[in-house]
Amino acid sequence: MGKKIGVITMYRQNYGAFLQAYALQSELKRLGYQAELIRYDYYKDKSFLEIPLYRVRTPIYFIKQLLIAMVRYVPRKKRQKVFDNSICKYLSESEGYYRTYEQLVEKPPQYDIYLTGSDQVFNSKLTPHAAPSRRLEFVNGVKASYAASAGNVNFKKSELEKLNRALC
Repeated sequence: MGKKIGVITMYRQNYGAFLQAYALQSELKRLGYQAELIRYDYYKDKSFLEIPLYRVRTPIYFIKQLLIAMVRYVPRKKRQKVFDNSICKYLSESEGYYRTYEQLVEKPPQYDIYLTGSDQVFNSKLTPHAAPSRRLEFVNGVKASYAASAGNVNFKKSELEKLNRALC
C-alpha cells in the first residue's frame, strides 16, 4: 500500500459530514493510499455537557442551552449510537484518540501526509478552540487541504497571518 494519510475533518456530527468523510476515504484508498480519520473529538473539547464553552455568553443563555441539551439528550444518544456503529463499520480511524488540541500537540499522530477539509475548515469562528487543528498547526510535515472554505471573507489581519503561516 501507498503513503499513509491522516485526515482531520468533521465527521461525527451529521450525515453529510459522515458521507463526505466516507467518500474521501474511499477515493484515497482507491488511489492506493492508506487513509485514516484522525479521532479528534473537538466538539467535546472545551465543552460542558457538549455545550461549547465559547457559546456560553451569559447565565441566561447557558441555562437555555442546558435545557435544550437535556431535551435532546436521549434522541442525541440514539443518533450518536447509529453514527458510532456506522463509523466502526465503514470508516478507518486513527488508533489514537484526542479529546483536546493539547493532546494532538503533545503526541501527534504520525502520517506521511496530513489532510484537512472540507467545508468551513478555515472558519475561525466555528469551534474557535479547534481552528489550530483544522489549520494543521500540530503538524511538522506535508500538509494539504481539500474542498477548503472559510465561510467568511472578512478576516482580521491576525487571522490571515495565522492562516498564511499554516498553509506555508
